[in-house]
Amino acid sequence: MGRVLIETRDLSKRFKLYPKPSGRLVEWLSFGNAKRHNEFWALKNFNLSVEEGECVGIVGPNGAGKSTLLKILSGTLSPTGGEFRIEGKVLSLLELGTGFSQELTGRQNVIETASLLGFPPGYLDEKMNDIIEFAELGEFFDRPIKIYSSGMTVRLAFSMFVFMKPDVFIVDEALAVGDVGFQRKCFKKIEEMLAQGVTCLLVTHDLSAVVQFCHRAVLITHGEQQYVGEPREAVNRLNNLYFGVTAPSSSEQQAGDGNATIEEIWFEDDQGRVVHSSPAKTPLRFCYRVRFNGNVKEAAFGFHIKTVHGVEVVLASSERLGYEFGPFSAGNKITVRWSMDLNLNAGSYFFGCGVRYGHTDKFLARRQDAVKFPIADLAIVGGLINPVRELSVTADSSAASTATV
Repeated sequence: MGRVLIETRDLSKRFKLYPKPSGRLVEWLSFGNAKRHNEFWALKNFNLSVEEGECVGIVGPNGAGKSTLLKILSGTLSPTGGEFRIEGKVLSLLELGTGFSQELTGRQNVIETASLLGFPPGYLDEKMNDIIEFAELGEFFDRPIKIYSSGMTVRLAFSMFVFMKPDVFIVDEALAVGDVGFQRKCFKKIEEMLAQGVTCLLVTHDLSAVVQFCHRAVLITHGEQQYVGEPREAVNRLNNLYFGVTAPSSSEQQAGDGNATIEEIWFEDDQGRVVHSSPAKTPLRFCYRVRFNGNVKEAAFGFHIKTVHGVEVVLASSERLGYEFGPFSAGNKITVRWSMDLNLNAGSYFFGCGVRYGHTDKFLARRQDAVKFPIADLAIVGGLINPVRELSVTADSSAASTATV
């Protein structure tokens, strides 16, 4: 067990909602005897311990209570009940531009923010060039931030905070407004901070980032914890909330409306033999058996491949490839076989599959990251895939050298 930097016990937050503006006055004049409000619990009995150097993702639908939790931990909201404790220097990247003066330049806001946070004069002098370089704002760094876009504002805020070396770093969706290149840069910096022992709480709808960067994840709905544990499981449970859950097949839950069930998943080589692993650059069939529980006029079939970090490598669907299937009747069983040349490099990959109503996004059945499949070869080419077939080096003369990979 490492040192616990964040701890909450039965943390709760209640808001009073008044249907009419006069309700507050009526309650005040009656010394609370006349109730004119409805109670809304944004957070209920939330318990969590986060150790030093740990990154914990907070996921859930909009309005689940994620931002309320982070605002309490950041000190911008007071809890209604329970208690919490945070050790060390805490920096929070919550709502964009909070605490920034619109009339001051980016540089002036950095200096002013450092002063307000209690850093000594000149603390950022040696870090200012790093902040400027990381933010990539160019000449706008010395212009008023009232002319900044939301993306420029988050560049400034994130760049400033990461070079202040916090013990606890809290990020709430702010990175979502940045461009893709800057987001990748930010997550790389977060990786460096975690390696240096910084503790991080991350709220994001980028679920692949939760799987890739977080050691644990918390799923919140309606202000209550539904799950605390493996990031991939938290993400899958959240997707089940978004897409619906049918009766389990075997012991595994499936998303969809229940008009189909994915009964079995397996892999075959090009001879039709069942395999449990494969060398790279070999033909492979990804297979699954579907039972239809209702009448379906047209169905589309798909599959995905992800890395263990949640990065999507392949996403394929039958209708986009020009195939049409159906109709199917309740009780029909079919086997879907996807044949492919497996050019993935060595490593383990998650395969998932689904059945949708044709040309719609509505699932009859879906199993995400259902099976883990290892590619057994040594990685002779860096990256995720090995597309190389042949290398040819030709001299100006007739001499040539050719090698096959």
